[in-house]
Amino acid sequence: MNTVELYQITPCENLKGWTPAMGVIGIRGDQLFIPASAAGLSNEVALACCGIDGAEVVHDRDNNQILVLESWAREHRPHNSGAYDAIKSMASRICP
Repeated sequence: MNTVELYQITPCENLKGWTPAMGVIGIRGDQLFIPASAAGLSNEVALACCGIDGAEVVHDRDNNQILVLESWAREHRPHNSGAYDAIKSMASRICP
């Protein structure tokens, strides 16, 4: 299993609903992991849903939060696409 690198990101502009915990992301190759809270999920619900789907998750121990694949979140929680777009844009500045 390859290592997922964790990064702290901060939006340049005010984003509705943004919390500091949403600024922790994980990157492995071309995979982006975003906080479950960005998808509107608690850690427990994210673990259950991803477990059922067989989707990979990452545990951010420092913030005690679960990160889910951005692609999984887009498929299963599309109503938060604005947050995903903002996070993906910030992530692309870290790892173009």
